[in-house]
Amino acid sequence: RLKSANSSSADIPSSVESQRIAFLESNLDRLTQVHKQIVRDNNDFRSEVPKLERRLEVKGDRIKQLEAAIREIKENAQKEKRNLSREIENLRTAYETRMKKNRYSSRQAHIAKPIRSGQMPASAASPTKVIRSGPVTNDPWHPIR
Repeated sequence: RLKSANSSSADIPSSVESQRIAFLESNLDRLTQVHKQIVRDNNDFRSEVPKLERRLEVKGDRIKQLEAAIREIKENAQKEKRNLSREIENLRTAYETRMKKNRYSSRQAHIAKPIRSGQMPASAASPTKVIRSGPVTNDPWHPIR
């Protein structure tokens, strides 16, 4: 323990000095506890660093893989777009050439089937069908009798 030079008795510390000593000792205990806790936390963090670095490396690798996949998908989409554009252009030119041919051929008469005198056209020769409403009683398979 500390001895005070101002005290009248060298063996007996004053009450103020004893309170100060008690205060300093309690502060020292608290600081020691905090220091020990900080050292433990520091050790824990140091042990976690390699794990976290590995996880970070794995995430970085995964990001690179995904970016490469995205680039590949974009390239494939652009190729497909070019192919579809070519195909559309080919269809458009084929359609235009067909329409040009139809313009020239539409000036000529096309006779599919000649109509002879006394005959009805094929569309008028077919009999019309009559749809009847109401239950059919003669049909054994009909659900309504």
